[in-house]
Amino acid sequence: MSGNKVSIFQGLFLFFYRFFIHRRWFHRNPKQKHQKSPSHHGLHQAHDLSPHTLIFNVERVLLKSNTLFPYFMLVAFEAGGVIRSFLLFILYPFISLMSYELGMKTMVMVSFFGIKKEKFLVGKSVLPKYFLEDVGLEMFEVLKRGGKRVGVSDLPQVMIDGFLGDYLGIEVVVGREMKMIGGYYSGILEDKKKHEFYLGELVQEEKLSSGHVIGITSYNLPSHRSLFSQFCQKSWQTLPRNQYPKPLIFHDGRLAIKPTPINTLALFMWAPFAAVLATARVVAGLNLPYSLAIPFLAFSGFRLTLTVNNNLISPDQKEERRTLKPSPIA
Repeated sequence: MSGNKVSIFQGLFLFFYRFFIHRRWFHRNPKQKHQKSPSHHGLHQAHDLSPHTLIFNVERVLLKSNTLFPYFMLVAFEAGGVIRSFLLFILYPFISLMSYELGMKTMVMVSFFGIKKEKFLVGKSVLPKYFLEDVGLEMFEVLKRGGKRVGVSDLPQVMIDGFLGDYLGIEVVVGREMKMIGGYYSGILEDKKKHEFYLGELVQEEKLSSGHVIGITSYNLPSHRSLFSQFCQKSWQTLPRNQYPKPLIFHDGRLAIKPTPINTLALFMWAPFAAVLATARVVAGLNLPYSLAIPFLAFSGFRLTLTVNNNLISPDQKEERRTLKPSPIA
């Protein structure tokens, strides 16, 4: 009986998340609603795209994910701290019910407000790893054969510039700028019309210079991927690591997993228990005798690896040497 209750609860939760939150916000961009899926099959069949300028939308074409929340959570956590990331997580259900543009502005405000521009390194040291893990292989192959590539995004410029320019070699990156106050991000995005006006000018310049411009957008919807897989016999695959244009350098991030809403919930649920466990380990290690502290730490999941240079110890010490291998966390 208990198992049935759990199954029913999980089913209701997934139903609510998928149909009332996930679809309501991430599929409500009014400009995206009436756009048609581009003919990727035709682009794959084209042998020579080098004379063409490819203008593509980053979120709806290049990236597989339908949610932008994990990327803003990375900014909030890595650049702003735990309190800022927790605030973003608490506001997420309300953000999901907002319009596309308002939800974007809210996440930008929470994630960037008060962060110093000179110290913002997340865009080049942390975000590229998670962006690259979300790149679709098929679209990457199309872009690789194009002449000049122009990436257009609703995300702030500082979030995508390092990923597109440094790791994918995209020649032109068009993101949205934020207003600055004394060298600090205000969290206020530029007006959408200004962004669209700049993009329109860029398209006109490319048409005058090359005459061959291909626009690719609105392919990242699950329904489009399903149709593409059925009729074009192609599967939406992730870009393998061995095909990254440049080696991935990732050294500053503190999160080992992509902070999706579910992963973030698990992270904050684990945090109080982790703090208590860490405190207990410190107290036990400093106050209990060695014979009692080691079993306690091993039981709590603490793992210690000891490496000793045999040339620096005497034969008598070698005989007394023993290796402790406490069990890892279950």
